Amino acid sequence: MVNTKSPRDVAQRERTLRERGFTVYDGPSVVQRGSCFPGAPGHPHRADSTHFVDERGRFDGRRVGGAVDVGRDPSTGEAISTFEKAHLDDLARVLKREGFRVIWGVEAHFDHLHFDYNVGGGHELRFMGPNGEFTVAHIADVQRQLSALRRTNGRRYYTGTIDGLREKHTLRAIKAFQRDHGLDDDGDPGQGTRDALRAALARQASKPKPKPSKPEPKPPKPEPKKPDATIAGIAGLGGGDLRARLAPFRIAGQNAFATAIAADRFTAPAGKGILLAARGTPDETAGSLAAFRTGASFLPLGPDGGLPGPVRRHLEETRPQWVRVVGGFLAVPDETLARILAAAGIRF
Repeated sequence: MVNTKSPRDVAQRERTLRERGFTVYDGPSVVQRGSCFPGAPGHPHRADSTHFVDERGRFDGRRVGGAVDVGRDPSTGEAISTFEKAHLDDLARVLKREGFRVIWGVEAHFDHLHFDYNVGGGHELRFMGPNGEFTVAHIADVQRQLSALRRTNGRRYYTGTIDGLREKHTLRAIKAFQRDHGLDDDGDPGQGTRDALRAALARQASKPKPKPSKPEPKPPKPEPKKPDATIAGIAGLGGGDLRARLAPFRIAGQNAFATAIAADRFTAPAGKGILLAARGTPDETAGSLAAFRTGASFLPLGPDGGLPGPVRRHLEETRPQWVRVVGGFLAVPDETLARILAAAGIRF
């Protein structure tokens, strides 16, 4: 196999991964004078690293490894968990598709992922997480659908956390849905199960709601909202439909899974750019992976899709050449996207 990457590409990816919240515990930025800093709890590190470059990413030393060891440590501080395994499975797919060599899930690499530029050495890859062939974003979307869908007894299929992990409770909910709808209860939320989920949700939404025994009092009429001076003053607004004007600045599909696919297929414009998404949502995972793949920066918005002050100030100071928000207008309101573009100085 012909190498399409270089040690410098590895160093760039190492910096990007650190920005995305991954733990790099044996790589370019944690090496000084040939010694690695201790890594996260439970992860090994070497005093004499074969992954050596200096702290500035230069490659003029004798031991140019062009390789990085990376983890995604959970808040519990465990050495390796299903959370980390699932996220490293997703990362392995991205890195391999990008042309890096990946070693993960094999002897001496069961608690961390190794990648380098020497694809001629061959991949050693075994997925370790509970999601199998499915991504964290895919499973999170299935969890969200199952939590919204009710069985004939009125109970929801899934009442657990939306964490994107196909563990015991999620697997039980998927199998129960598959049995109730005449599918093989294999626990794999493939295309057939996803189609059945969408159809079941559509039928549930179309059912008429029972009429209350007594007429409910009419709620008071809301006071008309005052025009938002910030939005009204944005350069380039000048009338027209706001949502239509903002559409080119969104990466979104009909659901979280479709959004993840759109983010995976996103081709970045030329120049320095920024991707943003609501924190704690599948859109955040899709957006951070798209940013890693394209070399863009990624900034998390509030869980409700709001624009935090530090993010706004960063946009005002850096003035990126392009901006995209991952997620529809329900996840990130139009007003928030308009403020983002105004802070970045981008006309729309």
